[in-house]
Amino acid sequence: LLTEEDRLLNRCYTEYDLWRKEVYKKDLYKCRKCGKTNLQLHAHHKESYASNPHLRTTITNGVTLCRSCHIMFHRIYGQDNNTSMQLENFLGERNAVDTALQN
Repeated sequence: LLTEEDRLLNRCYTEYDLWRKEVYKKDLYKCRKCGKTNLQLHAHHKESYASNPHLRTTITNGVTLCRSCHIMFHRIYGQDNNTSMQLENFLGERNAVDTALQN
């Protein structure tokens, strides 16, 4: 049996599963970085899961990323203490590239 600590570390608990599904629903099952659908989706915490226990299952603290974009985010910003500002910068890079391509 898993302890409560194990469940939190592995994100194996009902509230987390519900949070993840609601984040996908909020984002229309679409990666917020590349805009693609029908991919392996990940629910990413805007403010770090580890550093912000009170926000772990807050829907507004989640964003949908595809697997590739999620990996790219963490390659750029690391795995620990991620912030919503990092996410804004990461998502904004797409908008800058899109704007440059349109001009």
